[in-house]
Amino acid sequence: MEEIKLSDDVIEPIMGFNHECLTKEQEFGNHEVDRFIQKAQLKAKYFWKILEWIEYDRFKNVEYLAKGGFGITYKTIWKDGYIVRWDSKNNRWERL
Repeated sequence: MEEIKLSDDVIEPIMGFNHECLTKEQEFGNHEVDRFIQKAQLKAKYFWKILEWIEYDRFKNVEYLAKGGFGITYKTIWKDGYIVRWDSKNNRWERL
């Protein structure tokens, strides 16, 4: 059986993914961090590969787990949830 491959311009509408909406929404005042996040977002081909900055106040139930050689690890719940698709009708991200 022959394998069928779809180009990104066909796959992206199916996945509901829109790069423009990512890079326009997030600017945090630190140019290096902003550029790093924007570059990572532009490289992401699917919503599950999106990198986004999360402000501390968007977490709840923050719980200390451990301290190691590279820092401290916490367990938490993200209030907003992660991106699952772009809602083009309402012009916003749907989150889970």
